Amino acid sequence: MSYDPTGPYRPEPSYQPWQQPAEPQYGTPNPGPGYPPPPPPAYPTSGGGYPAPGYPQPGYAPAPPPPPKKGNTGLIITLVAVILVVLCGGGIAVTAILVNKNNKPAADRTTGAPGPTTNGPTGTGSTKDAGGLSSSGTIAFGADHGVEWNDKVSASVLAVVRFTPSKSAAGTHAGQVGIKVTVKITNNSSKQVDLTLARVKVKSGSNGTQADTIIDLENNLGLGFEGSVATAHSATANYAFSVPSGDLSKIDIEVSPDFDYDPGIFEGSVS
Repeated sequence: MSYDPTGPYRPEPSYQPWQQPAEPQYGTPNPGPGYPPPPPPAYPTSGGGYPAPGYPQPGYAPAPPPPPKKGNTGLIITLVAVILVVLCGGGIAVTAILVNKNNKPAADRTTGAPGPTTNGPTGTGSTKDAGGLSSSGTIAFGADHGVEWNDKVSASVLAVVRFTPSKSAAGTHAGQVGIKVTVKITNNSSKQVDLTLARVKVKSGSNGTQADTIIDLENNLGLGFEGSVATAHSATANYAFSVPSGDLSKIDIEVSPDFDYDPGIFEGSVS
């Protein structure tokens, strides 16, 4: 059976029957040749945000390129030269320092026992044998009394007197008084003697109370001997100490020109 309409409902000769459309194909669409879109050619003028990396900041010139790295050849050569100077010249420098120390000029000194007034050979004049005492026992105060060591260096305690320390003096104590000790060292040895490390110590009273040193610059009382004394010359220095007022009748004083010398001991009372 076929359908053949007639009459007013007959279709036009060009009419095509309706057909079901095909199902769409899903998947990744193929973007055109212009995808993705190219970046904008210039800094955006609206919309906010920051410029892309590498784009110069507004108002600032682009940073200059970093300078080329310099080689380390010059630094290495300098370090090698310094090491060679230290290795080769270190001994010379140490020798020069020692020679300069041993040849430092003597301070103003007074002439001692008769003998040549020219300086003798440079040296300390204080070996252990030379620093031994040629006599024993305690020595009285005064210029006529003294102690002598084996190398012919001698010392005397010229005077021990009471004095009043100034207000700026250091080393004073309440209930104690100040005493000033004058010491003379004579160098009759064959060598120059360095008195920088000369020692003068005081004990007082029957108990031998150790006295503290007073530094009183207003009264010209400092650390005592300084510098060296030439052969056949003498040096004199003043020291100050703080002792109890009841111990002035018994004062013991130890004197040594250097650490290598045995101390000579003097005993007496304060004038």
